[in-house]
Amino acid sequence: MKALLTISPNCLKLIKKWEGLYLDAYLNPVRIWTIGYSTTEYPDGKIVKQGDKVSIQQAKKFLQNKVDLVADEVNQLVKFALTQNQFDAVVSFCYNVGIGAFKDSILLKKLNQRDYQFVANIYQTGIRQIVKTAMVAMCYTWIIISVKVFRYEEK
Repeated sequence: MKALLTISPNCLKLIKKWEGLYLDAYLNPVRIWTIGYSTTEYPDGKIVKQGDKVSIQQAKKFLQNKVDLVADEVNQLVKFALTQNQFDAVVSFCYNVGIGAFKDSILLKKLNQRDYQFVANIYQTGIRQIVKTAMVAMCYTWIIISVKVFRYEEK
């Protein structure tokens, strides 16, 4: 039985860096109202709407709540023990693209097969076809970071 992981502070730093902090709601590149560190739905289930505002503390709370949910899902979906850095990289990726997209992805299938070469080189297999939104640049960045994580921390 694998141990369940929790995110490290590095995971939150990575997400904060790439998502940015917005205290006023804005339309993201896929035209969804977003606030804080890319929050689209509040912990109570309400959807972010035009005119919403949050404090820095609220934004951090929303981020932590969502990341904890994503981490729980990653723990269930990945069928073997990841290193802390691998876990943080996968959680960060899932926070960005959504856990639903990850659940049905070839990335998860290959990860569970421990095909680290595929995971590290996914950008060469057509990430542009997998993610056809403004998130492509972020996905490339995640993949470049993950290349080191998955190549050098292989268990």
